[in-house]
Amino acid sequence: DDGDSVDEDVFSLFVERSRAVIQQGGNLDEDNTKAKIVTPFVHALGWNVFDNSEVELEYPRDDSEFDDRVDYALFDGGEHPRVVVEAKQVAAFLEGFTGQIKRYMRLFGAKYGVLTNGERFMVYRQAHSDSPDETLVVDCSLEELVEQDVVGALSR
Repeated sequence: DDGDSVDEDVFSLFVERSRAVIQQGGNLDEDNTKAKIVTPFVHALGWNVFDNSEVELEYPRDDSEFDDRVDYALFDGGEHPRVVVEAKQVAAFLEGFTGQIKRYMRLFGAKYGVLTNGERFMVYRQAHSDSPDETLVVDCSLEELVEQDVVGALSR
């Protein structure tokens, strides 16, 4: 089951605030990017970041031989997260991490994967349930995000 729709006012406010954070500059390393842009993004999609059954941070794969932890795992009641989100620092070159988000989608059984540096959002969708292929469905800027149909699919 995909989500419904996002509250456009809430989402527009998120975009506005995030743009202001980026323009202000300063230290936008990965931790600051997550705290000031990506967590508010998850919240703007309608996910309750204070409910551990819905949003888990640094979510581990217990049976993995590696220490794989995805930054955000978003659950809608299922055993596997519906969406996994991997955040990088502002200005990070996302092409270097596309393999990582695809691997996390497979590892955690997620239908959607989001790779972001707060300025750019790359959204992948599992091609179909028995396929290992992940398809890039959106590659857009923060400002363009609000116009993307897939935002509804990522929402709670």
